[in-house]
Amino acid sequence: MYYSRLAVRRILQQAQPGWFFGRTHRSRSKNHGELFAVVMDTHLWDCAEELRDAHAAGKRKRLIAWDLYGKAYGKPSPQNFSAIDDETEDLDTWGEYQAWLRIWRPEQAAPAWQTGLSGS
Repeated sequence: MYYSRLAVRRILQQAQPGWFFGRTHRSRSKNHGELFAVVMDTHLWDCAEELRDAHAAGKRKRLIAWDLYGKAYGKPSPQNFSAIDDETEDLDTWGEYQAWLRIWRPEQAAPAWQTGLSGS
């Protein structure tokens, strides 16, 4: 994970029970939205336990934060979701990290030939 200073400030200032922080759309480095922080409350814990039980019973193939949000609230709403739309990113692999660096910190990125990433 990489959190911008703005993202950290927003999360710390706006954190309240039942709140999610993330991006609902693609970013400059990923083709999908991401959730970056969740402030759990009893409702969310109940939803998480239901999702866990459904997964354990083979009724769900995955368990990700968006599943929790959907179970608890449906679609993102300003009543429980704060958008973070900057360089904050969930970097799951070396390739994702290098792609992110090439966009946001090009002077720190490894040459494409060293990473296996295309030169585009």
